[in-house]
Amino acid sequence: MTIPLLQLGTVGLLRDASVQLVGLGLAAAVVATGWTVLYRRRTTRPLPPGSGAFLGVSTVAAWMFVEIVLRGSLVGSLPYEHHGSAIYGVAGLSLGGVVGAVGRPLGDRIACVVYGIERLVAERDVARLLRSARVLTVVTVSDSVSDTEGYSPASNKTKRALAGAQFRLPSRLSEDELIDRLETRIVADYDVDHASVTFDDGAVASLSVGRRRSSLGPTLPPDTVAVGIRADPAGDASPGDAVEIWETGPDATRLVARGRLRASSEERATVVVDRDDAARFDPTTRYRLVTPSETPSDHYRLTSLLRDVEETTIAVSVADDDDLLGEFVGWLPGSALAIERDDEVLVLPDDRVTLQSDDIVFLVGLPSAFAERLNISEARTVAV
Repeated sequence: MTIPLLQLGTVGLLRDASVQLVGLGLAAAVVATGWTVLYRRRTTRPLPPGSGAFLGVSTVAAWMFVEIVLRGSLVGSLPYEHHGSAIYGVAGLSLGGVVGAVGRPLGDRIACVVYGIERLVAERDVARLLRSARVLTVVTVSDSVSDTEGYSPASNKTKRALAGAQFRLPSRLSEDELIDRLETRIVADYDVDHASVTFDDGAVASLSVGRRRSSLGPTLPPDTVAVGIRADPAGDASPGDAVEIWETGPDATRLVARGRLRASSEERATVVVDRDDAARFDPTTRYRLVTPSETPSDHYRLTSLLRDVEETTIAVSVADDDDLLGEFVGWLPGSALAIERDDEVLVLPDDRVTLQSDDIVFLVGLPSAFAERLNISEARTVAV
């Protein structure tokens, strides 16, 4: 029986099919290797077994699907329902799976070399051997996971997943390095933006986690609202600058409100205005933003910086029987931004200023420093 491909007298088809299979194999290898590198870089873990072969087969299958839809054939003019196309498809998918499986360990080695990631296989019997040789140490998180003051609370699902979780870490690390490695792992593996771990006698004494506030609400001044409008932003305006919102038309031009620009994108802008001015805007009207001649405010810039760093801002109240009563501001953890005392606000107080009863002091610093030195509880912390 003559091979179907040869029935068509197509030595050229065999040559074309071979070239295409080589190209598909290279494409599958590149995709599997690239995804492995990205996965290792993002998670510091190897791509799960079998994923490389899946990526290789998926790459070949996607290319074949596009060829059938666009041209109605896989090789030259050979119909896709022909026996030769079936042989070509099986060969291509098999080749994709093989090169994808090879691309996974190759990509993992490349990622470890490029990004300086230590490759350590520690599963089942190997893990027990490493622990017995004191190469690995198992760190178990406490059953109670709390919220970090100054951050938005993490979800209950995340805290339940963290409670009692075990992490295998190198035993050669010092306690500070162990804490840093553990906090990094928790932030990378769980849905949190900050983790604070404290150790006691070599074991995890407490763990607090939190998420950064991403909404506008907590950063708006009192009695103001954020409004989205159709507008032409001023060319020299940047987020945080004071702007005037003008309504322009064929008959009249009038000033609608004054506020501050928070964000702009093409024909849309978000401005912060007084609460009473929010009702003046019409969703169907297009406005023009003008930057007045005044010094731009740094409030938005400071808020943006605080939202992107580990430091957070909290407000602590001082009671009559509090241990903070009479404490120097310079001895507090972090930096004191202001003290609210009766009807007076002391901005950037001197280090020698002492705290009095009923004071509210606003601090910026690391949550771990607040927890360690202030022993802050919900009863003492005021919402900011």
